[in-house]
Amino acid sequence: MANPYSTPHVSSRPIDPASRVQAPAIALIVVASIASSIVTLGLIADVFVMVTGRLELVQEAGEDLEVVYTDIVIRIVWGVVLLVASLFVLFGAVQMKRLKNYRMAMAASIVAIIPLVGPCCILGIPFGIWSVIRLTQPGVRQLFS
Repeated sequence: MANPYSTPHVSSRPIDPASRVQAPAIALIVVASIASSIVTLGLIADVFVMVTGRLELVQEAGEDLEVVYTDIVIRIVWGVVLLVASLFVLFGAVQMKRLKNYRMAMAASIVAIIPLVGPCCILGIPFGIWSVIRLTQPGVRQLFS
């Protein structure tokens, strides 16, 4: 009978470096996909408000039309920046998963770490850090073509 309090047997088989980057790459792909979808929906909504003339309803409610218009333009510009950053992280994460472009994978991981720019700020930061740690481990860079 085995002792349930003994140290578990650890396999002496080395871990494949390629498998080390798969999980953080998939995590970044999921987070970047979610972020780009949400940002795209927000951009569509803001453009819809501007194109359909819904701003007149705001003016009728007593709000300053110029302030509301400025807010929407700022949201659209910031939304485009976030969408570009999320798509960049998505592309870099796909490259990481395929072991294709080390520099792109590293750059995408770093962009994911940047607060208020990376995808889903709260989730992008830990997954980006995880990706950078995995990408800097010995033997991983040589796997990329």
